Amino acid sequence: MAEKIRVLLVDDEEIVRQAIRTLLEIEGPILVVGEAVSAQEAIHKARALRPDIILLDLRLQDDSGAHVVEELLKQDRNARILILSAYASDAEVFAAFKAGAQGYVLKTQTIAELIQAIEQVHHGQSALHPMIARMILQELNVPSHQPQVAKSLSEAEIRVLSYVGQGYSNQDIADKLGLRYATVRVYMSNILKKLQLSNRTQVALYALKTGVTTLEPSKAH
Repeated sequence: MAEKIRVLLVDDEEIVRQAIRTLLEIEGPILVVGEAVSAQEAIHKARALRPDIILLDLRLQDDSGAHVVEELLKQDRNARILILSAYASDAEVFAAFKAGAQGYVLKTQTIAELIQAIEQVHHGQSALHPMIARMILQELNVPSHQPQVAKSLSEAEIRVLSYVGQGYSNQDIADKLGLRYATVRVYMSNILKKLQLSNRTQVALYALKTGVTTLEPSKAH
């Protein structure tokens, strides 16, 4: 039996938390190991429980979602944070991803889509709805002519970058390029260092911004 994904659920509305918890545990391979109603409680429980995924409401009463993301990552730089929100304000979404969130799911999406996003982030992929990706790219003020990809990247690293932009995991990329998994991990580490980015989702957005790949799967280089 596959090990369940351990989730910390952070939302200040009790009815919402109860509903999401019940649906996640019934429909998916997920165990909600804790709940938090505030930013401070989320930080405390994340430290104590070490969940696989932190499912974080963007708007908490005591702090902004972006600041909570920053604090969670200061505490544990390997924390995997998936934003769950009823809202999609351009500035708030951009701030959350700039802070280091790896995915964003709207509360209007289905429970199946939420479970898929949790699994994607758990497996090292980004979970970025195309609408959210477009909003972030607009916030980044992408010019009509695409900026050049950093010259420090090798051709092999650019190929890996293109698949990261499409949301593929390291194993998927290894399979597609006929590489060892460990080799792809090295390329990913090099990409993060060379581009001075902090996580996989930021790498994916860089790939979209520079035109290495697009939101259309068939356009990946």
